[in-house]
Amino acid sequence: MTRNRNQSRKPKAAAPAGPRLARELFSELNATFYKDDPSEYLLTKIEAVTLMLAPAEVLAPAYESERVVGVSRRAGAPVPSKEARDRYVRTECVLVLHHACEMLLRLFFAHVEKQDCPWLGMAASVNFAEFKKKIDTVLRTGFDRSDVALVFLGGTDPVDAALTVEPEEFDAAVTAWQLLLETAADTILSESFLYNSAKHGLTVVHTAESTRMAFTPPVAETASTCRRVRS
Repeated sequence: MTRNRNQSRKPKAAAPAGPRLARELFSELNATFYKDDPSEYLLTKIEAVTLMLAPAEVLAPAYESERVVGVSRRAGAPVPSKEARDRYVRTECVLVLHHACEMLLRLFFAHVEKQDCPWLGMAASVNFAEFKKKIDTVLRTGFDRSDVALVFLGGTDPVDAALTVEPEEFDAAVTAWQLLLETAADTILSESFLYNSAKHGLTVVHTAESTRMAFTPPVAETASTCRRVRS
């Protein structure tokens, strides 16, 4: 996967254009931006998906109840078979994983490129082709250690971040965040075909109950020496 985590060769990206906003409004917008929890959707989705793994007798009362959505009503229905529920969970796990990876990377890039108002950086990130190109570039060069430390820990060293930790502990935390970012970036690029199959055409076919979708993150001890070769 990447590269040298101690230093990045990438040039500093220019701040994204995006929507224009008076600087006087940045503080108010930042307060709103940080008040929300971006993980709330993902955690709720995980809870909803994993409910399908509960025993059928537990799910039956919920399935039998009538549901009202706006002007439409859905009458009670039988609980899907265990096999159908397992297939659903496997497919949804692919979607949730990619949503989480994309969210992490977009938030990171927004904080690096638009530190004074990351919301504007998020709002400017509308071209997925450019987003993937940015991921490909950073996988080649490595995530800048100073950027990672500043975004996730609040400073480039324990003193700058006002943290009462040893330098070795601080460096280990930065390396862990770099590894997580690399894993997310590699997932977005190397498994996009699987995500698109599940998202667009639902063409993921489970031909047998032995079908498995496994997520294997890189080993921390070897990831720093592993290099992706892209044409």
